Amino acid sequence: MQKAGDAVGLPDEPFFEVLVESFDSGNVSGHHGGLHIRPVAGQGLDTSLYVESPRAMRKEHPIGTQFFVTAKRSNKEGGVLFLKCPHQWGYSVATPDAARAFLSRLKATQGAA
Repeated sequence: MQKAGDAVGLPDEPFFEVLVESFDSGNVSGHHGGLHIRPVAGQGLDTSLYVESPRAMRKEHPIGTQFFVTAKRSNKEGGVLFLKCPHQWGYSVATPDAARAFLSRLKATQGAA
């Protein structure tokens, strides 16, 4: 787990594909109401991680929509760990079949390691 004082912004962290979903935070986990994006369970990522992502993901799609994004772990000023998705890289809406296939491949890859 990242701690305050570690490398700011985590510049050496690699980008990777992540399945995320929109949800209504309802003032939980330090989020201040409204729609937010979080990792989908089953990827070895804490589902309470904040995902910094394009606003369109929250504004143009219903709550619960799943997306594929390219992200990396980051922390601003050595603070709280979050996932950062470069806005200019875009995203794609994940169909239920594509999401299941992705998680299945990920599980098989993690099991082989």
